[in-house]
Amino acid sequence: MRSLPLHELAALPRADALQRWRDERNAAIVKPLLWGFAPVALVMTIVEISRGDFLRAGGAALALALLVVGILGLRRDRQRQGFHPLLLAFLAAGFTLWMAVTTLFPMVMLAASFLCPLLLLLLRLRGSDTALLAVGACGIAGIRVLAGGLDEAPDSFWGPFLGIVMINALAAWIGWAMTRRQAGRFVAEWSVASSRERESSRMREELEDARAIQLAMLPSSAPEVSWLELQGMSLPATEVGGDYYDFLKVDPDRVVVVVGDVAGHGVASGLLLSGVRAGLHLLRADLAEPHAVVERLNLLVRDSGVSRLFMSLVVALFDRASGEVRVVTAGHPPAMRFRAATGQVVILEASSPPLGTRLPPAFPQRAEPLEPGDLWLFVTDGLLEATDPRGRPFGEQRLTEQFAAAARRDPRPGAVEQALLADLAIYRGEAELQDDLTLVVVRVAG
Repeated sequence: MRSLPLHELAALPRADALQRWRDERNAAIVKPLLWGFAPVALVMTIVEISRGDFLRAGGAALALALLVVGILGLRRDRQRQGFHPLLLAFLAAGFTLWMAVTTLFPMVMLAASFLCPLLLLLLRLRGSDTALLAVGACGIAGIRVLAGGLDEAPDSFWGPFLGIVMINALAAWIGWAMTRRQAGRFVAEWSVASSRERESSRMREELEDARAIQLAMLPSSAPEVSWLELQGMSLPATEVGGDYYDFLKVDPDRVVVVVGDVAGHGVASGLLLSGVRAGLHLLRADLAEPHAVVERLNLLVRDSGVSRLFMSLVVALFDRASGEVRVVTAGHPPAMRFRAATGQVVILEASSPPLGTRLPPAFPQRAEPLEPGDLWLFVTDGLLEATDPRGRPFGEQRLTEQFAAAARRDPRPGAVEQALLADLAIYRGEAELQDDLTLVVVRVAG
């Protein structure tokens, strides 16, 4: 029988948890007893039938049936709904053993009389169940005494019967006292675990709310522009991730792509991302000069009050009027450009620090020609640092090769995204994703 861990019981009401604790412990004691007495009952049934004593055979058969019911109840976890059905199985076991030793081994009858007192000491029952078991044991004892089961006892009924009653009463009292003491310790542990479970549940709810807010920050759809095809996705490794991407349409001829990554996960990362997103949308009109906006965002992150948080960022302005793509990278994996004319990938390396550091705020921008048919790829380090089962990272070289192959095969942004994710899944195998992963693909329509 599997014993439930305390943190699972902590989710139950106090009364249910206490009963479940009793039943789990009792089941562990009952199970071997039931399996041990069932063969005895079967043998006794066969022996009494062969002797022609059908009354005793019927009693043994009834005991066997009750034992089987108890075994099936344990297999189906029915005992967790209450212990009353299994008390019948106990009494049946006692009756079977009494019959067995009386018929086959009269000299051990005295030892057999201690079966139910032993159960009263071992089991952890409610007061009513303890009384029921004790009364049942005394009832069986009375029947056996009247039937002459104690062959070496005095002729008087009351002597041996009262002795058995006193033994069972003493065992019931001691067992109940032990039950109360152990139940008190369990309730104290359960109270602590229950308090932790409630706090954990509250935190899970808050994380779920934070995750919902973060997901709401991601664009539900790309802006409608005839000269660009945009595709993006983000996969958080925890409830609240540290990745962010966005598409901002400045005017019909200018679209900005943003991909960011906060160093860390959790609520603090989500709050910082919320602030950066708000800043970007407020500065939408200034995004014609991406480096100036990045410098202002750097001050925002640096002055956020959380010194341990940094944010990498890449901002790319696609400007149809000027025919340029201006890219500013702050501590972020480099953007990649697939040139349709040559079939090669150009990596836009950058050496600027991430946002939020105390380093000199230098965020130069790099200009590339806006050429029809070209594809641009922006990722976070969660993709580059994803590992295979042997711990080897995916890496920039593999990403470059797979990006070029996917772009040549099918240049649609959605197809390129799916091809890269499929290759990553094959590479990872059963390895878990350790960091948030974001991927954005842009194609210049031609």
